[in-house]
This record gives sequence, structure tokens and C-alpha cells, in this order.
Amino acid sequence: MSQLPVFAIRQLGMLFQMVNPGPGDEQVLQVGSEDSNVPGGVDWVTRWQELTNDMLASEGHVLRLKIDGVYGPFTEQATCEVQQLIGVPVTGTVNGHLWAECYGRTI
Repeated sequence: MSQLPVFAIRQLGMLFQMVNPGPGDEQVLQVGSEDSNVPGGVDWVTRWQELTNDMLASEGHVLRLKIDGVYGPFTEQATCEVQQLIGVPVTGTVNGHLWAECYGRTI
């Protein structure tokens, strides 16, 4: 029996905690978003930062985002790298489609 990488196990646990894999398509994470101002009472920015770190680490990136719940310029740049990595339009913003694509690659 093969073992799941630690990041996949953590993300799988987060997935079961949520009804949807990320904010709905009408909710976008972008520069200026913070856990405290994203609707739904879920720490979406923190979760995105964790997922982004996991995805980039799995590709050999050594730089890591600070997990602070604030979507600033570094989170935006990391988001662009993830978007480029998975072959979706590079916008620097996160919507439900990007969440679904990323979760599908980590679990």
C-alpha cells in the first residue's frame, strides 16, 4: 500500500471539512483579501496559502509563503506561479475553478 504525501493528507482533511473545495466562483481572492474580510467565516486566504506552498514544494520550489491570512503581493506572485504550472490563465486571483483544479492535483 502506497502512502500519500503529508501535504495530500493535510489537504484531504481540509477538503472533508468544507462543503466546497474553495470559495464560490463569485468570491475571488485577490490582493487585499484577508481571512477576516472573506465571506463565509472560513479562512480561505490561509487555506490558499497552505495549498499554494504544498503545490509549489511538490514541484521543487524552495521558497515558501508566510501563512498569515493576508493576500498580498507575495501570495499574488505565488498564485501566478501555480496558474502557470497547471496551465490556466495567469490572473493572480483565485476563484472556485482554480481551487477545484488545484485540489484535483493534490489529492
